[in-house]
Amino acid sequence: PVERWAEPARGLLAAADDAAGEPVSQVHVGTEDGEAFAVRQDGLAAVVVAERFNLSSLMTFDMRSVLRDLALQGAAG
Repeated sequence: PVERWAEPARGLLAAADDAAGEPVSQVHVGTEDGEAFAVRQDGLAAVVVAERFNLSSLMTFDMRSVLRDLALQGAAG
């Protein structure tokens, strides 16, 4: 279920905020096992875990597009 990822996602964003000393708009962490991406936009956040060697610029662009669409739907609803 999605709920099991909520706390780890919050932890990733909190750790990035702590490291930067301020709220961050995006995070990219790569390991030998895979990559994690997090994006904040329009009051929403998305976190994606993927296999290695994804094009980070494309991943964050797509995530921002989804968040933008969700924000627009929320404003219209």
